[in-house]
Amino acid sequence: MENVSFAMSFVAGLLSFLSPCILPLVPAYLGFLTGSAVNALADQGAKANLMFKALGFVFGFSLVLLLWALQPVNWVNSLQSTDPF
Repeated sequence: MENVSFAMSFVAGLLSFLSPCILPLVPAYLGFLTGSAVNALADQGAKANLMFKALGFVFGFSLVLLLWALQPVNWVNSLQSTDPF
């Protein structure tokens, strides 16, 4: 499976989001981000606040995972730089 198109991966991600395990968590996630009920998001300022918090969460989570994934690269580079012979 080397030739996976962008459209195919997008559809797979959409289907996984719509799965019965994830979709019921969305209202709780939105409520956690806003600190209020989902139906209280009628105000445009509340929607902007929600978008700002959601993007901050995604950025922070992505940054932590990226730094976590790059750590083994640092370990390998440090092991390769110490030549025992």
